[in-house]
Order: sequence, then C-alpha cells, then structure tokens
Amino acid sequence: MDIQVTRLQLRLCGPLSGVILRSPQHGVECLRLLIHAELFSQTRLKFGPISYASGGPTLQLIGAQLRELMADTWYEIVGPETRLMQGDLIPDCPLIAWRSELIYLQDDTDEGEILRGATEAIKADVIVMTQACDIEQEKVKNVILCTHLSLTDFKNYWQTAMQQGGQNPTPKAWTSQCNDIRDGFLWNLTILDAGSCDELSTDHRIVDFHEVHTVPRMFLESLLRGRGQPRLRLLPPYREHVSQAFARFFMRVGLPVPVTSVW
Repeated sequence: MDIQVTRLQLRLCGPLSGVILRSPQHGVECLRLLIHAELFSQTRLKFGPISYASGGPTLQLIGAQLRELMADTWYEIVGPETRLMQGDLIPDCPLIAWRSELIYLQDDTDEGEILRGATEAIKADVIVMTQACDIEQEKVKNVILCTHLSLTDFKNYWQTAMQQGGQNPTPKAWTSQCNDIRDGFLWNLTILDAGSCDELSTDHRIVDFHEVHTVPRMFLESLLRGRGQPRLRLLPPYREHVSQAFARFFMRVGLPVPVTSVW
C-alpha cells in the first residue's frame, strides 16, 4: 500500500502490503488517519514493509515509534497556545447555566429581564463537542460544550438516586449501569476511558448530554492561553465515538406504535 498523506487527504493505492512515509511526522499522521479510517486497530495492528521515501530510520525503529503511539491512543497533550479543537477536555470551565428554580412569566415583567435573572455563572469540567472542521475553518463563533464528571462522583449520584427510588444499589446493579453506558444503551450518557500522557492523567469520566452549553470560542481560547496549562485532547477515533453518541441522543425517535411482532 503506497500512502501519500496530506493534512486533508488520504490516498490509498494497491494492496495492503507496504507503507511509504515521507518523514517521521508523516508516519504519525498517517497512522492516525488509518486509525480514523478504521483500517488499523490496537488489537490487529501489523507492520508490513515500511520505509521512508528519502531514507531514514529502520523498520524496527519505525515500528517501535508506531507501537508507542498506539499504546495509549485515547488522549494526547496539547499546549495552552494550541487552538481549540473538538475533544478538548477543559477543567473548571466557566459557564452560564439556568438556575434550578422554576421560571414564571408575569404580565407586568420584561421577558428579557426574567431570563437574565434566571441564569447563574458556574464552573464545570467540560468537553468540546463542536465539529473539528467547523472550529478549524472558523465557521462558528460559539462552541458547544458538555459537562463530564468522574466515575466516582457519578457513582455517588447514582447510589443516591437508587436509594431515593426505593432500589438497592448493589455492586451487580452498578456493573450493569456502567456496561449500559459503555454500550450506548443510556442515550444521554457516554463514558471516557482513563488515560495518562506525561504529566497529565484522567480517570474514567461520564459525559452527560442532557445539558448543553455554549461559550464564545475566542473567550475560551483566551482563557486557555491565560491559564498557561496543557490539556488533554481526545484522539480519533475516540473523539468521533463521543460525537456519534452525542448525535444518537438527539436523533433518537420513539414510535407511538412499534413494529408488530410476527415472529
């Protein structure tokens, strides 16, 4: 397989027999595109004849570099000056949220004032959900964010909800709950794997699609630069996996009359 990779195009020619790489950076980008295209996976990654068009490291060294990259493909670290991207994990992000009190509109009140008084500033751990291409091409002024919390905190909320509902939060029920989230049976939730990159690490995180927030892109990028701290970013195909779960939550349709079973 001869692969000519640019930033926006992947061209595949011939059988899956060999890879021609222009440079080590090209090799990393090539592998990520192949992972994104689901041609390779961690469990079935194999190396055929790999070489650089202009010479370079040996096959063994290239294989070692690619295996190191594949060892933990959920996340990478990006610096504070790196532009915002889909899949960025941002801790303690300032947000505008609705207060928990019910909002009533009265005849002698201004609608705008009622809404302004019903909001509050909060901070939460968020993940960027806006499509990468829209951010890269600056097609959006505001980015979509969803909150996420640690698996430990989620378990505490889950146990409380189970007990309030008169149910017993057994270890078996907790395992079933986590499996349902992982397998996509709970539409409003998805789970991020634990991972670490150099000095940054994260535990398992539960992303909640019930509450969606927007923040101006320029504000968020200036906030990250001002903090001066690196952050974790989801890599393909895990970034797209979360995006797919987000899409399923909004596209699901409940039929008033289900298909009649004749089997």
